[in-house]
Amino acid sequence: MDIYGKIKIMPKTFNFSAEKGKGDSGQRDFYKKYKKLGITKLDGLIWDFDWNGDGVELKTDFHKSKNFFMERYSNISSKKAGGPWRSLDEKCKYFVYYFINEKTYFWFETARLVELLDKNIKNYTPKIIHNRNYESLGYLVPKIELLDLNLEIK
Repeated sequence: MDIYGKIKIMPKTFNFSAEKGKGDSGQRDFYKKYKKLGITKLDGLIWDFDWNGDGVELKTDFHKSKNFFMERYSNISSKKAGGPWRSLDEKCKYFVYYFINEKTYFWFETARLVELLDKNIKNYTPKIIHNRNYESLGYLVPKIELLDLNLEIK
């Protein structure tokens, strides 16, 4: 199957350095909000945060949208896992999606999230992101489809 047949290809090249700075601000917000629960910041090489021995991965989104963007492959050609799939590979228990403009957090158990995404992947709109030397693939997933999985951790 030609994966490019139905995929929306984004014309803009992703600027990792600029986006990392934005992501760092999301991590500061997250830590301020959840440090009272015993969350500790990690180096981000495997997990972003630790919560009582369980990994927490944070995805910060700066768009106002009715969708989550769930990265499937951080590098399409090498099929390197991205987003919640990478978190699952790294045994990260929680995948947290943060809409920074709305100050809204969605907490998911990574295994349950990936199970649902895999089951319904053909129903989601694929999107390719151009990076300098590679391309990433993700899916637009309507927020409403994941609300039942949200753990609503305050």
